[in-house]
Amino acid sequence: MRIISVVLIAGGVLVAACGDDPPPNNKLACQKLDACRLSASGFSCDDDKASACAQCINGETCNDIFAGACVQPCPGVIIKPK
Repeated sequence: MRIISVVLIAGGVLVAACGDDPPPNNKLACQKLDACRLSASGFSCDDDKASACAQCINGETCNDIFAGACVQPCPGVIIKPK
């Protein structure tokens, strides 16, 4: 019983040490767009801030992004193939 408690406590410490993933920011969204072979005019890749647009881009598939899944959270941004 004592061994199980030690294992559970150690596992909890490891999970807590990992922490949460950083919020999706514009730089990560631009990396995803590059990986999808898409460009986005009107979207700043130089910004580390988290945005609804970046969250949408990072959360959708390449096909869904191209199909317009991020039109609402990305007003003024035009996404097209490179």
